[in-house]
Amino acid sequence: MATLKNDAECHLLLFTVPCDHDIHWVLSLEHFLERKLDLVIPANRNG
Repeated sequence: MATLKNDAECHLLLFTVPCDHDIHWVLSLEHFLERKLDLVIPANRNG
């Protein structure tokens, strides 16, 4: 992560969910983005 700090092509997306029962939307979005984008640091939860 430290090496990406000054990379203008790098973006960090953070999602917060006000209610725990809505976390499945964030996990679904994470899965979708991992499949569609060429991530530098994937979450690797979707093995």
